[in-house]
Parts: sequence; C-alpha cells; structure tokens
Amino acid sequence: NIFVNQAGVFLADVGADNGIVHAIDGVLLSIETVVDIAIDNEFTALTAAVVTAELLPALTDPFSRYTVFAPTDEAFISLAEALDTDLEGLLALPNLADILLYHVVGEELFLLDLEEGTLAMLNGQNTIIDLSDSVQINNATVVGPNNGAENGVVHIINEVLDLNFFICDSELIQTPQNL
Repeated sequence: NIFVNQAGVFLADVGADNGIVHAIDGVLLSIETVVDIAIDNEFTALTAAVVTAELLPALTDPFSRYTVFAPTDEAFISLAEALDTDLEGLLALPNLADILLYHVVGEELFLLDLEEGTLAMLNGQNTIIDLSDSVQINNATVVGPNNGAENGVVHIINEVLDLNFFICDSELIQTPQNL
C-alpha cells in the first residue's frame, strides 16, 4: 500500500503526454500528521510497522488528535537483537497493531500536560509516567519531546515500550504488559 498523506494510491503510474498520474482515494490536505513527523525524521522502522499494521489511515486522520510515543530506529534494532530476530521478524508479529497502539494516546498531550501515574493507551492498557528525573514512559525515556503536528504531538522515545516479549516455537509472542 502506498499513501500520500492520508490518501491511498489505488492506481499508479498512468502515463500521460506530460508526465505520470497516480490516482488516489482522497483529497490531499496540506497538513503534517503524526505519521508525517515519523516519515520526515526518517523513523523507517516505525513507519514500516505503521504501514504493515494498516494503521496509516487512522493516524493520518486530520480530524483526530493523538499523542504518539515514537521509538527510534535504534530502539527497534535493540528489540530485534534482544529477540534474536530482525525488523522483518518484528513486522511479522500477529499483534503488531496492538503493540503500536500501546504507543498512542487518543488525545494531544504535550510534555507539560503529562502527569505522574498511569496513562491509558489506545490498545486499552496503561503505561506508567515517571516525572521524577527525566520523563519516563514505562522503560523508555523521552529524548525528543513536543514535535507538533496538525493532528497531535509526537514524543521521541529511546525504547520500544515494555520489552516483555519472548520467543516461542520460532514465533514472537507478547507477554502481559501490566501485571
């Protein structure tokens, strides 16, 4: 699937006398979404995961508001190495969308809006916010706060939230996150 902002390309590379046409299924809006922040900052692993999990249409919705805790490519590489796999192995997880939605809040929260305690994520589970030293979300530290977009804000984090994964029968399985 190929998207331009929030519009999906359904017919590509149609030749014309003066160039090439790509037919899309929506009107392009001149906005930068939370996904565009990831794409523009070369978060290739996160972008690939969002596309693979088919979350791109929802996260580029210009009428929604989100807070995304965006793990760096290095965070995905560390997770893959810890699980003795690679990015393709992570992208093949059957619960990839749930894992990604554990990084998204259904409202816009800048760093000053965060409060010590629990925070409900879009997958229905809670994270723990610790503001005592630096801003911690479970096991991750916010290293790039307050990247504003038209439909929310992105906080760059240095870990994939909750590294509670293990390998079983050559498949990656997620263990319960909040015991």
